[in-house]
Amino acid sequence: MLKLIIIPVSAYFVTNEISPKYALPVLLLSGISTGLGAPFVTNYVGGRLSIIVGMVIVTSLLVPFLLPTLVYVFFNTEFSIPVFDMVSLLVISLIVPLVGSGIIKRYLPQLATTINKSSLPLSIFLMDLINFAIFSKFSSYFFLKLSFVITTTIVAFVLFAAFAITGYLVLYLMNKDSSTKDKFSGLIALSYVNNILVTVFAQQFFGSQVAALAAFYNMPYYIGIILLKILHSKLVRVSSE
Repeated sequence: MLKLIIIPVSAYFVTNEISPKYALPVLLLSGISTGLGAPFVTNYVGGRLSIIVGMVIVTSLLVPFLLPTLVYVFFNTEFSIPVFDMVSLLVISLIVPLVGSGIIKRYLPQLATTINKSSLPLSIFLMDLINFAIFSKFSSYFFLKLSFVITTTIVAFVLFAAFAITGYLVLYLMNKDSSTKDKFSGLIALSYVNNILVTVFAQQFFGSQVAALAAFYNMPYYIGIILLKILHSKLVRVSSE
């Protein structure tokens, strides 16, 4: 309810009052599902994987119904996110790796250890390729519309911070005695969204200017990983002391 209805509706009304031209991209980004990259962030930064995987599955299955409905209600515009495509994406990108890793850890522990040691550099390399592919489509804006790039990037950072703080506080308020892992899981579940998917369908249905916010969200996305890793390490150190 919070991730797919309350946050996007609230974000729409606030943005529509401040800067109406960003209302649609903000609604799309805030109303999309928890991202498939969230489990990676959880394992690297620190969090409870079960919460994140649950959020990825549930929000991915619901978002094809809820987000198009919100866009139609507020903008009287129709677009679609195919349910079958979302299910296929979940199976290929989440279920298969989880099941495969479980099998490898059980029957080939040495191979699992080797993969674990080399997984971070490989993940970073693949993330770089993703970013090159995304930003190549918006490269002209950096030369022709620099003010738009700066403003959109600021909006992306503000949204990331708002999502992260909300997620952390919600888990804290639900259980003030909850562990740091649980609080970070709430933070990750709300802030690490499927922005790449938004970039793709927003560009298809609404044009590149609407899609730009989701693309530029990659900046706080990756900077956030570094900051969260540092913060989590400090919190764990304080707790142990």
